[in-house]
Amino acid sequence: MAEERILIIKLRGTNFPVKDSGIEGNAADPFYEIRKDYNLGSNPRMTYEGKHSKSEKALYKSEKIKQNLNPEWQQMAVDLKTLCGMDFQRKLLFDIYDWDRFSSPDFMSYVELSVDEILQKQGTDNAITLLPPGEDTKHKQNVGELFVVSAQLAFPQVHLTANANKKPTKGPSIHVTNSTTIPLKVRIGNSYEEYNAAQLGKPIGSPGDFIELDVDACAVLERQSKRADTYLFILSPNSTEIVLAKHGLGTYVEGSKTTALSLSLDLDAPDSAIYTLQSATAPPPGAEGGGGGGGAAGEGPAEGGGFAPAPSAAKSKGFKVTLSLKLRGNDLPIKDEGILGGKSDPYYEIRPAFGPGYVTPNHDVNGRPLATRVYAGKHSDKAFLKSDVVKNELNPRWKTHLLDLTELCHLNGRGGLVDLNKRVLIDVWDKDMNADDFMCYLEVSLQELVDAAESKAPLYLQAPPEGSKQSVGRLYVDKAVVGFPEVQVRDNRGAASPDGLKLTNKTPVLLQVVMAENLEQYNAAKVGVALHVIEQSRNTMISAGRDGTISRMLMQGSTSLYLMILNESNVVVGKKSLPSGPGARELYMDLESGSFAFSPNHVHEQLQTNYQEAVAKIGNVASDDVGLTDADIRFFKEQMKRSEELALLLPVFGLQGQEDTMGLASFEAYLERQTELLQREVLKCDLLSSEGDGVKREVELLKKLHMIDQQCDPQMKLYGEMQEALHSQMDRLHDDSVQALQDLRVDTAVKGLSVLQAASSSELTKHLADPDYIASKYQSLVAKLKEHLESLKSSLVALSARNSTAPTGFSDEEAENVKAALSGLIQSGQADWQGHLDPSWVGPIVEAGKGAVGAYVDKLLAGGQ
Repeated sequence: MAEERILIIKLRGTNFPVKDSGIEGNAADPFYEIRKDYNLGSNPRMTYEGKHSKSEKALYKSEKIKQNLNPEWQQMAVDLKTLCGMDFQRKLLFDIYDWDRFSSPDFMSYVELSVDEILQKQGTDNAITLLPPGEDTKHKQNVGELFVVSAQLAFPQVHLTANANKKPTKGPSIHVTNSTTIPLKVRIGNSYEEYNAAQLGKPIGSPGDFIELDVDACAVLERQSKRADTYLFILSPNSTEIVLAKHGLGTYVEGSKTTALSLSLDLDAPDSAIYTLQSATAPPPGAEGGGGGGGAAGEGPAEGGGFAPAPSAAKSKGFKVTLSLKLRGNDLPIKDEGILGGKSDPYYEIRPAFGPGYVTPNHDVNGRPLATRVYAGKHSDKAFLKSDVVKNELNPRWKTHLLDLTELCHLNGRGGLVDLNKRVLIDVWDKDMNADDFMCYLEVSLQELVDAAESKAPLYLQAPPEGSKQSVGRLYVDKAVVGFPEVQVRDNRGAASPDGLKLTNKTPVLLQVVMAENLEQYNAAKVGVALHVIEQSRNTMISAGRDGTISRMLMQGSTSLYLMILNESNVVVGKKSLPSGPGARELYMDLESGSFAFSPNHVHEQLQTNYQEAVAKIGNVASDDVGLTDADIRFFKEQMKRSEELALLLPVFGLQGQEDTMGLASFEAYLERQTELLQREVLKCDLLSSEGDGVKREVELLKKLHMIDQQCDPQMKLYGEMQEALHSQMDRLHDDSVQALQDLRVDTAVKGLSVLQAASSSELTKHLADPDYIASKYQSLVAKLKEHLESLKSSLVALSARNSTAPTGFSDEEAENVKAALSGLIQSGQADWQGHLDPSWVGPIVEAGKGAVGAYVDKLLAGGQ
């Protein structure tokens, strides 16, 4: 398991002392610094004034909050290995200062806290009393309190953005700058299989070289091949490289410019912490990537196969689902007067009406209606979607626009894949040459838009403050279709590429174009269904608005090209058969009349086939078949996740309550049934009676159980129970073998030795926290056996000495003891120790025991004593 190396912390203060007096009032400009507690173990800081030597410089410094005695600072990512060496009990020093423009900062207060204390103190009720400068136990001054708003141990997700400080450069090299607050590792490769297998929040698994990238450092990465797609992996800084982000950068196009890239942490995103205490190996819902990658914000590289720009850095994964939305207005207000009469030039903007900090228009922060309307359409953020402008029209019919619901439902708030109960704010504006005029607005849920398209009922718009009592018209929803539009292919009037077939992506999303190997594969691909196996060499990734090329080399020997067009989630969203040869085509979506990849039939069929394919792949995990691999279990888990995501679309298509008929409940039941079978089989293993075969069988069972639990249970509870059972099994085997010696069942004891020896050199050791545990049990049993043989010999010697003057004077009890000891020694002398004991050592022990009773042996044995 990887270390929780990063502490994401958010602090606020209350009742800070006044440090600045002026025309703006009496306040302060507080900021804080975190440093190692260099004075740990010394006197209790009786005269501490916040002064430090150069060697005690702050490792982390917050932003300053101006004119505020109750500041709340932004989140900060703290590298615990640098700060406290991963010692969660070691004290950290928090110094609070007042920033001054023309002089050194004024020291305000301080406190010493460990990471454990920070985690325990988070919450509004846990005030931390700050200590004043020159702390004196007799004269305590109140300098305020500190609160830990939130504290989380994690590896934050890394996002890739364009680097605004570096201009695009020509050439295949890729410039990456680490703009995060932690060191990172970066790897570049060409293997799509490796890219597809890498999962956020889990070790990368495959070997390979990487570049260590310190904070603010820049690296120049050279593509391994100009013709093949390039993939970028961002890894954690610890020894177990955890995947923090992955990005497909496409192929290099000769002569194109490459935008420099910057790595950043989005600490405020709800799904940023992909590795936490509660979820040690798995990201939160929507953050685990199978083939989608980590996403990016801003512009990507200006290359044929770059990555798609996205509205948000916190890009969602999984099935991408859209809403094809066509709106029209009716009776909108007049905003422009002219010689032809009053008209307007309306357009609309859509924003999410949810998430932290969002306040419903004309309501206060508690949701109560305001006495007077104040909403005037002003926003500090960019609109999620902006429509076309319809000139000189009070009854506009806007074009059909594509609303990315997957992206929208993850903006500023956590949620499922698509939540149609989420609300959006629609602002209607009049376009002017100078400042645009706000006309009206509407807050509505996505489900209400879908319902309005079906019922054709109007949605009444709300007026701005100056016209709150006037009618400002209505909105009608002509179309609101949830799904993913099919991608169409048409001729491109632009110049064709001499190197092959040039494809221009005119859609608003990243697409993958896969060239099928043959007609059978092409026919088998179904629109709306995910394609599981993609050969990397036949795949071309094309960002929105960019070009890609299918090379002449790939087209050689083919008279026809069978193209399958996929979205980021590997769902087939279009198919096209073309004649082979160079040319130019455009990929586009016919939003007005095009069909949709996600239909009720597709969802229903996919849910049913997901489970059937998963069970066929994983098979009976408790059988004697050992062909099960980690990839098989991962496939099953991915199928299960796909079904869980698709299930969120059921209400959209009116299929509520049909989950059980589509295999959704069967996934959990199947896994539970198989893990119970495995557990039962492990516990049934009788290692002593089956010897080597039992060890081999248990190795296979534990390997399967580990794979299933690792993929399906982040806490791996069942596997942990089996580890404890394995410990108990080895203890029991050792103790049973010792008892067999005492019962003079030497052959059984030898079997126990053989089993322990075989187990100590098998893969069973990998399933124990202490790999030497089984070997120690084996050595202990060898020592017990030696001790037992020595004891038998010693008892015979003692009996012989005691009865040397009375040759026939053995009591019945003594005679039984002599017989038992002799029998044990004789069996030991005849046993095959298989290398556990040296016969040259056993032989003298046996002969010494027999010799001790010398002349009496034959008589004792012949007399049946």
